[in-house]
Formats: sequence, structure tokens, C-alpha cells
Amino acid sequence: MLWIYTPNVSKRVQYTFNLIFKNILQVDYLLSEDLIAFEKYKGPKMAYANQSHSCTIWFKPHGLLNEKNIRNQKIEVADFQGLPSFFHHQSPQTTWSFDPFACIFYLSTRYEEYLPFKEDMHGRFPASASLAYQQNFLHLPLVDLWVYQLKQILENNFPHLIIKTSSFTFKPSYDVDYAWAFKHKGIFRQIGAIGKSILKGELKSLKHRIQVICGIKKDPYDNFDVMTKFHGPNVKPIYFFLIGPYGKFDKNNPIKKQEFQQLIKKISHKYSIGIHPSYASFQNKMKVEKEIHSLSKIIQQPIENSRQHYLRFNLPSSFQVLIDNGIKKEFSMAYPEKPGFRASIARPYLWYNLKEECSTSLTIHPFQIMDVTFVDYLKCTPDEAFDIVSPMIDVIKKVNGTLMTNWHNNSFEPESKWDHWRTFYHQILLQATDDDIASTELK
Repeated sequence: MLWIYTPNVSKRVQYTFNLIFKNILQVDYLLSEDLIAFEKYKGPKMAYANQSHSCTIWFKPHGLLNEKNIRNQKIEVADFQGLPSFFHHQSPQTTWSFDPFACIFYLSTRYEEYLPFKEDMHGRFPASASLAYQQNFLHLPLVDLWVYQLKQILENNFPHLIIKTSSFTFKPSYDVDYAWAFKHKGIFRQIGAIGKSILKGELKSLKHRIQVICGIKKDPYDNFDVMTKFHGPNVKPIYFFLIGPYGKFDKNNPIKKQEFQQLIKKISHKYSIGIHPSYASFQNKMKVEKEIHSLSKIIQQPIENSRQHYLRFNLPSSFQVLIDNGIKKEFSMAYPEKPGFRASIARPYLWYNLKEECSTSLTIHPFQIMDVTFVDYLKCTPDEAFDIVSPMIDVIKKVNGTLMTNWHNNSFEPESKWDHWRTFYHQILLQATDDDIASTELK
């Protein structure tokens, strides 16, 4: 057992050390305030204190983990052993010249998102306001990389200490914002869309709509069979369905349509599904509850997975609404406008409610790569996009993390701006799985 001494086992300390030693390193450890017993212990040990207490592994606390308030922190980022670091100190005898535990807590809890910030047009915390973006480490899972450096120190000092790390996993996910482009929309929406096409002179789109409605052509967003064929038998994607009422940013097919319900049931028989809380339900407990209830009624199962539409959430209110509605797993931890690691971590982890100062039952599942990021925000080519994401996939593999992608069924639309992006997605799958998956589907 690894014995860790610290003079104050606060809730923040407990959360951070559980994340590192229980979640990532899977080490049998004891976190204790008992200095006398600690000094008598002959096994592997380390100190997180202002003094070393004769330990070969000693980290000096910055102080963040013993605070009980939320305030602006003085942060100066510097290089340490090839990685960015902050919360530095001037004690030369310590194992590291900074407090990695305070850094890990700050990043994984999204501490900065509890501080005042300028919202984007959708009320979200923007990537540009983050420390990771401003200091150019958004592309790195710093938490995992620091922990793996710590792992090397532990192995060098305590070769008999048992450390078990997880294996790399790949988890694709899909947001179904529009199940169909033209079909099953309802008579009034169809009439309105046809009239709009006529007024704007969009005759090609009008012709396409009529052909789909008449059954001459397949709906361009109906790509669910293609998406299934992209994966090997060992890859299990998760689907998130937007089922909220029609609105400016919520334009999926009506949930009362039997065809939509049948699609949801069909996918739920093979894969995990989750709720995609509507734009209009933002921080509205009753609306989220209604949407979850509707989806649960369709599949006759409790709904435990959720990803916010437009990745629209604020901390801590949005996540607390999910907990109050029985959600166990949350999948929104990413930025829409930039790829990378919003919480600087590449694996699922428990959410810490910083306002209430407690660890929660909600597991955060970060994702790193989303289709619309590259097309609508960065406006880059598929080749440029792959040059960005390929190193990120490699570093996730290096730390045995979880690569999660977020795609949309309409992104597989043939004969559109998305046509060449299917190759980009396939490249990601190849690098993630080291297998030639469904190459014929690209033709």
C-alpha cells in the first residue's frame, strides 16, 4: 500500500487523490493525517505537506486544495520536464517545483468556469477564455501526462508497488439533431419548407425534397445503416437524440412521429442511447425532465446518458439539473469551436461540484474531436483537420485514455460539403482501432 501523508485531508484533497490514484493509476493507497503512524510505516510512502518528513517523494502544497472558496488564482505557466505547469514554489528539495495536485484539481473541475467570464452568443464558456487555449496546451491531456510522470517516479522508487493502468479505448458517439432532412416533418413544416424554397428560387432543393417524399430518392440524412457499417463488432457507439419541441435551434423531427420512435427503438436494441437536452431546456429542470421522460417511455428503459445540444452548459447548474433527473453519465465536456481537452483529461471521471464543495455521482465523459468544429468553425480541409487530430489520438494512446468522437448522422450526407469528410472520419477510425474498418463504405 502507498501511504500518503497530508496534514489536512480536505474534500478537495480526497477528490484529487482519488482521481489520480484510484481512477487513473489504480493503486492501493491510504491518505492520512496521522504523522506518527506515517513516519513508522516502512512501506512505500509520499508526503503532500510543507515538510518532507524524510520522504523521498515530497510535494509541497500550493494551498488551493485547502481553500473553501472560489477566487481568481494567480497563474504563471512555465515548462517543467517538457510539459506546461503552474502553481510553482521556491522549495528546491521537493520532487517537483510545482504542485501537480492543485493543477489537476484546477483543470479537471473546470475551476475557471465558475469565475466571471464573457459568454459567447449561446451563453457558453468559450475556448478562447480558457487557460489551456491561452497557454497553448488545449491539445494535451495534461492531467494524464502529469500522472504518468508521477507513475514513473513511483515505479523507480517503489518497484514492488502494484500500479494498474487502463487500456486505450475508442468510443464513437453521434448526435441526432435531424433524423431526416425531408421525411416525417409534419404537413405544416413541409408546406413551409416548400414555400420557402419557391420564394428563394431553390429549385434543386425543392426537387430533391419532392423526390425523397415520393420515395424516389433516399433521405440524405438517413445514414444510420452506413454509420453502423463503419464500425467493427467490438466498437460500440452511443447515440444522443434531440427530442425537444420545435424551436429556433431545435429542429429535429416531431417525437410523436411513429417513424422517429421506431428509429430510436431500433438503435437502442443494439447500442446505448442518451438524451440530447434541447437548446430551449438550458438549465430548465422541468423541460429536461419532460424530455428524458419522453425518451425513456419510447425505449422502456431509464435514461442515464446525456449530451447538451450545442454543448450548451453552465457550471454547476446544468450538471446539477442532470443529476436531479437521474442522469449518471455526461458527454458534453468539449468546446464546439476547438478540438482538444477542455478539462485536460482523456478519460471518464467523476464531476466535482465546486460550488457545493463535493464530489458527485455524475461521471464526465470528455470527447476531443467533433465534425462541425472543422467544417463550421475552423473551416479547414480534411487533410488539415487530420494533421490536427492525429497527434491527439497518439497522445491519448500514450496515456491509455479514451478517445471519443462526436459526429452527426447528417455529416454522412452524400453529394454535399460533407462528402470528402467521410474519408477524414475513416482515417480517425483507422488510427484509433488499427484496423481497416468498412473501407468499402467510402466508395
